Formats: sequence, C-alpha cells, structure tokens
Amino acid sequence: MNNMQPLTAPTHPSGESIPHLENDYGHMARSVEHLFPCTHHISALCSHAVQPTGSVKRPRVVAIIPARGGSKGLPRKNALPLCGKPLVAYSIEAALGIEGVDRVVVSTEDEEIAAIARSYGRDVALKRPLQLAGDQSRIEDTISNVYLKLKAEGYDPDMNIVLLPTHPFRNRSLMNSLAHKGMEGRRPVFTARDLTRESYWHDGGDGLFRKLSSYGSSTEKMLRPYGLFSCGSPSLTEAPFVHILEDPISLIDIDYAEDFLLAEEIIKNNMFDFG
Repeated sequence: MNNMQPLTAPTHPSGESIPHLENDYGHMARSVEHLFPCTHHISALCSHAVQPTGSVKRPRVVAIIPARGGSKGLPRKNALPLCGKPLVAYSIEAALGIEGVDRVVVSTEDEEIAAIARSYGRDVALKRPLQLAGDQSRIEDTISNVYLKLKAEGYDPDMNIVLLPTHPFRNRSLMNSLAHKGMEGRRPVFTARDLTRESYWHDGGDGLFRKLSSYGSSTEKMLRPYGLFSCGSPSLTEAPFVHILEDPISLIDIDYAEDFLLAEEIIKNNMFDFG
C-alpha cells in the first residue's frame, strides 16, 4: 500500500495533457495545475523530475482542508457522522498526525463545519468567503485566500499540504512519507490513480469520438490526481513526486450516499489500516 514511485513512466507521444476528472471541490484538475504548475503535462512533469541538491532547511508547513457546507450528490456530507464522527474529522485527524506540520486549518463558510474544526483547536477553523464556496469555486482560490489570511496573522508558510475531506481513508505512515518527500525538497507531491489500462474516449472536435487508451494496448501513461494528499508551495519547484494509489479503499472518494455507506461498512468491519 505504501509503494511510492518517482515519475519515470512513458509519456503521451504527442505531449497532450492528461484527461483529468473533476470532483465537487472546485475542479481538482485545475487546482493541481495551479498549485503544481509543472504537472499540466506528464511529459513536463517527467522531464523536470530531478533530485534536489544541497541541504534543505525545514520548511514551515500548513495543512489545509477545504470543506464547504454545500454538496449536490450527498447534502452536507462533510458534516455527516461517519461511524461516530463527522466526515471532515477524518481529514482533520489525518492532518494533525502528519509530522512536521506547524498549522492545520479548515477553510469553510459553514458554521457547523467551523464548530467541528474548532473542537480540534481554537485556530483550526478559518472563515472562507461565500464567493469561494460555490459549486464552481476553485480550490486554488481557496488556497490563496488561506495564505492571505495566514500572512495577515504573521505566519507565512513555505509549503502547503492539501487534504480533501471526501477522502476518509488515509494511512498515517503513507501521509508522513509523502510529507517528508515535500519537506526534503520534492515538490509538488501528490497522489494519483493510474488510468492507463482503462478505456477513455476523446471528442476530436469533428463530431467523432476516438479511443484514447484500452486495456493491454496503450503506451500512454494516464493519471488522475486524487485528493488524498497533495503538497505544493507558492514558488515553482522542479522536483515532482507522485504516489500511485493501488489500494482500492484509499481510492474511495465520497460523493454520493452509496460511497458513504461503503465507507461505513469498511470502518465497521476494520477493513482499513489507518496507522
């Protein structure tokens, strides 16, 4: 489950960008491209995957959980109780358990979620403007807002770790390993799902759809970023690292009621190792 790999996989021969899927939290694909500019193309990411050199000073690290109150698929899912605690609490506890994190903040416009966050510490909740909490709001704008507010308080983080609250299944040792990669200079760092062996179709713009890949025949490396973990910094860095998620439980992203019920059964039956 903790099989981390640097990006050395083959890239799309045409250099086309990877087709990303979107989720409820402000279009994850665009967020990754903004927070991690060199990940727009896998070819660019691979070409810049160099090892950092020299000694690395320990960075100031903030963990950010963007948790808005609204949700179309499963209303108020971030505040719903999942086996005894709200869904967002799983991400807060995961963030608090990451070694080297100086500050954990939950960015939200919702008072109930803010109250849940404050139960973990008075300064955990950070008020998000309503204009950044809509269905089409972008995560990168939320991150920028968090940075502005933290700087106004006199705290200027060098590195951010973003945990999306719809992912309750995080292994602590994996989170620490990925965070350590970022702290030693590997940035951006993020989790992804390998879509290479799945079939996807592309609209060619001429009314015809063409298959991008199919099982056993594709030479393209196609990844979808997952909000389980991502790490970046305000400045552009050129030492990326990606961890491809292979454990199907880690891939659970709660968008609908059936996802929530599945997560409940997994927790009730002790089917996931949070340690």
